[in-house]
Amino acid sequence: MLIHIDDIETFPDHLLQFLTNNFKIFHLYTSENDRLEDLYNSNFEERDLLRNHHNKYKSSLINIIDKLLILIDNFEFSYYHCTKLLENEMEYIKSHGLFPFSYDLSEKKLQFLKESSLIDGLVLDFLRINNHSHNPKGRDGLVFVLNKNSIKNNYGVDKFLKYWGGENIFYFKNNNYNINELSKIGTSSIIKLKFKLGYFLDDFYKREIAFTICNTFYKFKKERELALSGYSQKYEIRLREKIEPKNIIDIVTYSDEEFKTIICCDLYNDLGNYNNKYSLFS
Repeated sequence: MLIHIDDIETFPDHLLQFLTNNFKIFHLYTSENDRLEDLYNSNFEERDLLRNHHNKYKSSLINIIDKLLILIDNFEFSYYHCTKLLENEMEYIKSHGLFPFSYDLSEKKLQFLKESSLIDGLVLDFLRINNHSHNPKGRDGLVFVLNKNSIKNNYGVDKFLKYWGGENIFYFKNNNYNINELSKIGTSSIIKLKFKLGYFLDDFYKREIAFTICNTFYKFKKERELALSGYSQKYEIRLREKIEPKNIIDIVTYSDEEFKTIICCDLYNDLGNYNNKYSLFS
């Protein structure tokens, strides 16, 4: 059974029962969080002291998450990756998988773009000099979200395009004409994937997913977030390894106009202008 983490209707019965059995702790934790926040906001002079106050139900909530991790270890979850792809890249990904980008892969793509007359020699030379796809500071991963709505708006799609996969060439400085030209190459695509929780070796991401499940359930019941300090609700996962073809469900393509509607921004006019930094491309 494939679980969509933002859709409670895809949760199996035994998962829903587990969450229902622990709903009281979710509610107590959130109520205590509200109380502490109100106390902090109403006592300006004592904020330094109040900052050290901790939610007394946090340990109980963490314990629930630990148990939930055991329960969902073999569940399959859906993930989404957003990018722009050439026709040959789509076929390659379907048959060979999705690779974290590297200098060698980027060089092959640059050469293909030049030979196909999709870029000129000036752009080719610029990108070869400024290609940072080998950068060691964590930039060589693949980013996925568990909630496809996270793709929407210019910040969401920009974040995706900062971390494209094996189809990518990476340049992490300010917006540049050569980069903007490349952003027009290829077809806007959303890659749908599936993984078991056990696929993720990093316990941090496993706990993020478990917490997100708790949050989805609580939000469904109470129409508000379950805010746990130390956990994000961006539904974001990063991997630095090849994604096998068996994990790729589909590659859905869109026209530029369709994609602009989906992400709620003008891809070519808005992309890269979020805080006017970081522009990435096909």
